[in-house]
Amino acid sequence: MAKYINNPNDTAPHIWLVHIGETIPNIDDSDRRWRYALLGEELEKQGAIVTRLAPSFCHGTKLQRTNSGSQLIKIRSNFRVALLQVRSYKNNISIARFKSHADFADAIFRNPLGLEKPDVIVTAIPTLETTEACLKIANSGELTAVIIDVRDLWPDIYLRAIPAWAAKIGHILLSRQYRRTQSALAKATAISAVSEDYLAWGLNNAGRRKNEMDMVFPIGYEKFPQSNIRTARNRLTNRNIDIDIDGTIIFCFIGQFESTLDIETLVTAIKNLSPVTQRIAQFIFCGDGRDRPLIDALETMNSNVHCLGWVNSSIIEDVLTISDIGLCCYADKAPQSLPNKPFEYLAGGLGLLSSLRSELDDIIESSHCGWLYNAGDPENLKNMIEQIARNPIDIKKKQQNARLLFRSRYSADLIYKTFAKQVLALTHQKNNGT
Repeated sequence: MAKYINNPNDTAPHIWLVHIGETIPNIDDSDRRWRYALLGEELEKQGAIVTRLAPSFCHGTKLQRTNSGSQLIKIRSNFRVALLQVRSYKNNISIARFKSHADFADAIFRNPLGLEKPDVIVTAIPTLETTEACLKIANSGELTAVIIDVRDLWPDIYLRAIPAWAAKIGHILLSRQYRRTQSALAKATAISAVSEDYLAWGLNNAGRRKNEMDMVFPIGYEKFPQSNIRTARNRLTNRNIDIDIDGTIIFCFIGQFESTLDIETLVTAIKNLSPVTQRIAQFIFCGDGRDRPLIDALETMNSNVHCLGWVNSSIIEDVLTISDIGLCCYADKAPQSLPNKPFEYLAGGLGLLSSLRSELDDIIESSHCGWLYNAGDPENLKNMIEQIARNPIDIKKKQQNARLLFRSRYSADLIYKTFAKQVLALTHQKNNGT
């Protein structure tokens, strides 16, 4: 491991944000600001020097961000991005992807860019390799505080790929991964998480009770610019996306069509809607993934179904502007507790139609901002869609409640100001010797 050197002449706190998956504004072909971009900007506002460590390969686009090895890019005077060279991969489930993750962890060890040692590192599970690398750096020489941000339950996620009867065997096969997770979380200075369930999972694996530095910070979103509905529709039409907004109820889905989502149930429900509801309800899908062929086939048979594929943030904003309801179609026993998408819909002022049984259903029921249906039950979902389509007044009430909920609990401004204060509190503890 290359030596990380503290800079004694710099009194501003140095913070690292280390994550493998999110797109990066100003570098990737996206201006969307996700969790660590928002946290980084808030830390910078509160006086920190922020370095965001990321792999050279972008998971979302499957493209290399740089072809000239590791690179340090200055975004602003106190915000920079360290791109560490890793190999590419084509498939999300592949040996090449694991090797790419190992490359990233190894590059953190080698320190090819000569980075100064930070005061605090915020890193995430997944991946274990990255988290372990950050912990080793933190514990070398002068101690650095480490916050582990629980984004996914790792390696629990692998158990979804095997039948229930094989779960015990799966636990045995993953025993080394579980030990590594437990060891990493036990060494963390603090644990943050996107939900209460995830924080409880992290603390259980760490083998300790919650302390004052362990906190939940939901994903949070920036409020979308409010456009006139017809203006948004006209912009979509100019992009050859023609969607009827007159007298219709628009349901939208934004995300990846992957295994933890129950796309098949949604497709079956839409196929079986009554002719009256087929005329009223419009369905917009933005995304791609394993189950994309199901959506494409549905679109060819139904004029009220529109599959846009991957789209940029301006199109997403227009889709959210013209939509009424956001679809949260999760599979039975999906591991997510509070995933990204519901908050994106809330940011757009949409009511939620959800199958997820976790913290999200409690939020929907207590805030009256949506409807629930049973995962894997297309008849139940079909009936719920038809009930919603018959009651536009209830839709308006749910949308109003969604906007109130977002402003009071889930706006990015609220969440990341508090998150940044918590990160910087660890630098104060370090300076005070506590």
